[in-house]
Formats: sequence, structure tokens, C-alpha cells
Amino acid sequence: MSLRGNSSVTLYLDGKPAPSSLRLDQLPASRLETIEVITNPGAQYSAQGTGGIINLVQKKQTQPGLNGVAQATMGTRDKYSAALNLNRRVGKFNFFGSTNLVNNRFRGSAGLQQVATADGRTTRTDQTGQNLRHQASEDLQLGVDYAPNDQERFTLSTELYKNDLRQTSDFATRLTRGPGPALALQNQNLEVDDLYNARIAGSYRRTWATHAGRELTASATYILDGGTVTTEQRVLDGPADYTRQARQQLLDVTIHLPSAQFDYVHPLDDKRAGARA
Repeated sequence: MSLRGNSSVTLYLDGKPAPSSLRLDQLPASRLETIEVITNPGAQYSAQGTGGIINLVQKKQTQPGLNGVAQATMGTRDKYSAALNLNRRVGKFNFFGSTNLVNNRFRGSAGLQQVATADGRTTRTDQTGQNLRHQASEDLQLGVDYAPNDQERFTLSTELYKNDLRQTSDFATRLTRGPGPALALQNQNLEVDDLYNARIAGSYRRTWATHAGRELTASATYILDGGTVTTEQRVLDGPADYTRQARQQLLDVTIHLPSAQFDYVHPLDDKRAGARA
């Protein structure tokens, strides 16, 4: 991901740094309200990302009464997604929730031909492969807004996100080393990602109708981010005297990210207030 050719970009979700487990290819478009591109971040954003900030703003229904939007998508070769957004507004309270499901399979193929010569000996590698990637994610978001008047709003929300990835690559490899007989091998690479993210957030926003541009915002967020990533490389078949090599790596991570933020904007004069608004 880059912004105006600069890859040093910080990704935000609803005005907060996005969790590391968030995958853009697993985020359905139906879940987003707007995408904000901030090339000159203000003081309320962290100093990360010299290239700018991309803020993904999720949908949140606020119409009076009970409202909902349901959507389902089916694509070729096993690609499915579904989304449901609901809200119930009662007096000064607005209850909202959404769920998103994605289940996609991607298939690919690859080929490699490589020739290397060292000390008068030539080694040739001919390889063909098939790749299958299965991605599935589930997301649930619940929250409530309380607006005692037109100038104040309290929000409490929670979100649970789970992302599963399984990618299998099978290769047929033929190795020719000098004048000796060729070796025929069957190789497999496997990657399994089980990632999760839980977020609890509360915020308060205060504006002043008689002072354009004056604004007070405060928020607190706790994020639990983690999961396991397993990678394997193995030789499935080959000559009887060829070693059946196998390697496995396991990464298990749990990250706790509490944060709090307070911002206050007070224009110095009416002229600047008009420009700010």
C-alpha cells in the first residue's frame, strides 16, 4: 500500500491505528462508509507514517427507528461474502451492530526454469507448481451511542474479528546436475494463519454551536491482537536415497494495546474559525 508513491503510510480504522491482524483483502467494501486520505496529519494523529494516513471509516446506522441493510455476494470459483448492518434508535440512544462474513478461494500456478554453472558443473532446475489459498474471516461489531443534546455524544463499542488463512503450494521439481541422472522431487509448502482481534472503545465528542470550529474529543481503546502462524516446507516424494527433508516454523503472538487520547480545538478568532469549519 502506498500513497502518492510513498509506501510509508499508516492505516487507521475509525480514527484509530488499525490492528496488525487486519487484512485489506479480507475487508468487504460493504463494511465501509468512507475512505479518508490524510496527507498532512494534525496533532491528533501519531507521528508514524511520513507518507500520510489512510483512515477507513466503518458504517454506523443512525436513522430513527429500526433500520437494516443486508448484502450477499457470490463470485466465480468459490468466493462468497455476506454482510448485515442494523441499528435501533430510541430517544437519545442509538444501538447499532454489524456482522461480516468472507470465504474466498484463490487458485494459481507457477513455473521456474533456472540454470547455474559453477566450477565447470552445470545445475538445471525445472519446476512447476499449483497454489491454493483459502481465506475466511468473521467480524462482529456492537455498540451504542448516547446523545443528551445536539452538541454532545458518547459512544461505547466492541468488535471481534477472526481471520483464517490456509495456503498450500505443491511443486514438481526436476534437478539435473552435470552429466548425472536427473532427480524428480515432489515438494510442498504450507502456511496456516489463525489470527484474532478484539477491541473495546469508548469516546466522547463535544461541540459548541455558538463557536464554530471549537471541538473537544476524548477516547480510550483496548485492543487484544494475536494468533498463530505456522509454515512448513517438506519433500513428499523422490528417489529412495534422497532425504525426506521437512522444516516447520511456528509463530505465536499476543499483543495488548491500551490507549487513550484527548484533543481540544479552539480557534483563535472568528476568521480562523470560519476557515476551520
